[in-house]
Amino acid sequence: MIFNKILLKSAYLVVRNLQIIEHMIGKKPAEYQMSIFEVVLESFIDMNHELVLLSKYIDWTEVESELAEYYCVDNVCQSIPIRTMVGMMLLKSIYNLSDEGVVSRWLENPNMQYFTGEKVFQKRPPMNSMDMTKFLKRICEKEWKKSSR
Repeated sequence: MIFNKILLKSAYLVVRNLQIIEHMIGKKPAEYQMSIFEVVLESFIDMNHELVLLSKYIDWTEVESELAEYYCVDNVCQSIPIRTMVGMMLLKSIYNLSDEGVVSRWLENPNMQYFTGEKVFQKRPPMNSMDMTKFLKRICEKEWKKSSR
């Protein structure tokens, strides 16, 4: 009886830790629990908009698996999801914006929010502009070290 309780508790902790680790390496949850006060993006954006179509064309799972190595699993802080970071970098490039510009445009543009993987309209930015600079620097440094070996 006691052994079964310990075993169940251990199994629960393993599953919970795996969920936490997956969240820390920058993956968005597969399912999203909405509030009645949130507005679903798909209910009011044009599903034929270029960013919506591009978001469906990109294999985000592959992008996440390719860039997961740049995320620290044992970091105490929750990381910004990889899709959000990569999406913001792509938006910055597509629209020729600064880091600050893409963050402020993202906040007011539901198509950009959908492109970066949001399910509901967000009223706060997912990051500040310095997070984008740090993300790019981290990837460039590690890629440089890999190629120089």
